[in-house]
Amino acid sequence: MKVRYDNNAAENGVQIHGNIAITMGNFYLTNIEGKEIVVEKTLVFRRCSDGKLRLCAHKSALPYDPTK
Repeated sequence: MKVRYDNNAAENGVQIHGNIAITMGNFYLTNIEGKEIVVEKTLVFRRCSDGKLRLCAHKSALPYDPTK
């Protein structure tokens, strides 16, 4: 499997609000047969009191398809 991603939440792909960072965009997952699927994603990170950046919220979903 192969995975790549893009970020489109801001000019550099990441919105930073104090100790919170938000990124939105897509994951592109390719299976061993070469078929690619796109998954929309939102990730929220928080810088904790120990200075480490940790994922605190995650949302991913297939793109909306009005024909389904």
